[in-house]
Amino acid sequence: MKRVYIIIVFLFIWIGMNAQNSTQTKENTLYLGRVVSDLNSLENNDSYAARFKSILRSKNLIEIRCFYSDEFVKILAFDSIKWTAQLIKINKDSSLTIKNVNPNIKLDSVFSQLVENNIFYIPDIWKIGMEDCTLDITKKEMWCRDNVISDGWGCLIEFKVMDEYRRYVISNPETYAKDYPKVNELKNYVNIVELFRQLR
Repeated sequence: MKRVYIIIVFLFIWIGMNAQNSTQTKENTLYLGRVVSDLNSLENNDSYAARFKSILRSKNLIEIRCFYSDEFVKILAFDSIKWTAQLIKINKDSSLTIKNVNPNIKLDSVFSQLVENNIFYIPDIWKIGMEDCTLDITKKEMWCRDNVISDGWGCLIEFKVMDEYRRYVISNPETYAKDYPKVNELKNYVNIVELFRQLR
């Protein structure tokens, strides 16, 4: 009877260890959603990423970087075997402090949620339509105004999926999402930023 209990305990430990890979990496496949690549985008916005080795030289199959101004970057990566995530703080003397994120965070789940929010497909925030338009029915006139926030905060997303690369900006997503509740991309931006905030 004691042997049966020991076998059951080892079975649960083995199942628990394998469950960390979740359904995302089951059967050696990862669902990516749509992937839009634009190598030219890596030439833009490069003040954030200038202190780091180019993502083009990364050996990971998948790597997503989220730069928050010049202060720090969070990196989620998959090397074909396991997920890793790091928080890299950029110190005032330009040195880097590297910290692994909490090991209890299910990184494959974070990745799945990023994919659900179109991390590889969503456009740069400046390329989506954010106009308030009004139609005066009696005068038969329509006018539109752009709502641009000139201050606030932003982050830069940079990704590599095998040989596909792109970089885009997310700026003031919460504010824009409140102003334009029908623009789905803004909801995606808010969710993407929140998912990266969880990586601590």
